Parts: sequence; C-alpha cells; structure tokens
Amino acid sequence: MIRGCIQLIFLALGLIGLSPAAAAASWPAVPYNEVRAHAWPAAVERGTVAGIRNGLVPGSVNSKGARLSDAQVRRLLAALDSWPRDYPPFSCHIPRNAFVFRQGGKIVAVFEICFDCMNHRSETAAEDNRRFPRLNLPAVASLCEELGVPVGTFPSAAAFQEKFHRLRSGK
Repeated sequence: MIRGCIQLIFLALGLIGLSPAAAAASWPAVPYNEVRAHAWPAAVERGTVAGIRNGLVPGSVNSKGARLSDAQVRRLLAALDSWPRDYPPFSCHIPRNAFVFRQGGKIVAVFEICFDCMNHRSETAAEDNRRFPRLNLPAVASLCEELGVPVGTFPSAAAFQEKFHRLRSGK
C-alpha cells in the first residue's frame, strides 16, 4: 500500500516513467466523442497531414473521414501496443493516413501514419509525438481497409502486410 502511494507520488512528479504498455493504454488521455479515419493521395507530400492547431491538410480523399465504431476505436487503441516486439521505423515520414479524435467537432488528438516508412506521429493538447514502439501496423492497415480508407500508397492491407512481414523478417 505504502509502496503504491510512493510510486504514484513519483509518477505524478515525473520521476519515473510509464511503461510503454501503460503509456499506450492511457493515450489519448483527453475526452473525445468521435474518431474518424482520413487518407491523402500520394500527390500530397507533407510532413504532417493533421494537427490540433492546424486542422486537416486539404486534399483528403475522404474529406469527412470514415467514422469508427466504438469497437473499432478499441481495436485502434489496442493496436498501439500489441506487436510482440519493438521495431524501428524508417527515416521518412510522409503520412497518408490519420485518425482524428474530436470532442464536439473540435480536434483533440491526432494519430498519423506513414505506411511506406512504418512511422507515426501522435498529438494531443497535452503532449506532442508520443512514440508507440510496439505499434501493430498490420492491424491498423486491416482497420483502414475495413473502413474503406486507402492504406497509404498500397493497393490493399494484404499488400502492406506482406511488405511489413518481409522487411521485419529480414528476407
């Protein structure tokens, strides 16, 4: 009991960090009432496509976004920390996909993905760019396809997943 209280005090003071799993489970840590998936065509060459302060970059292939059900939001959030091991992304970041969290129509959190380089960026009002080293990108690709949203520049989730597994296996 006392140890738990001391850990809570240190955590509140920022003296110890959350484990990656706990950090992913707590994201986005802001209230939201809807999540929509957006995608941009290959012609949009930007380092970011969505943000809290700047909104969405024009040119989305689905300007209103595909609304996620509660079950799909749970799957998306579970995918933040469900890959069995860490993997480093490649160095580019030209995202084509973003999951936009809104509260009353206002953007409160953003999760961008570049499927080509397997990199991502997150943003909330409280923090910028939390990393999710065990992000399950194959699961996110499947979710995009289920929502009718393009999977970056790939023709299908299966095409992305094949590349992902080939690169991660070193073959």
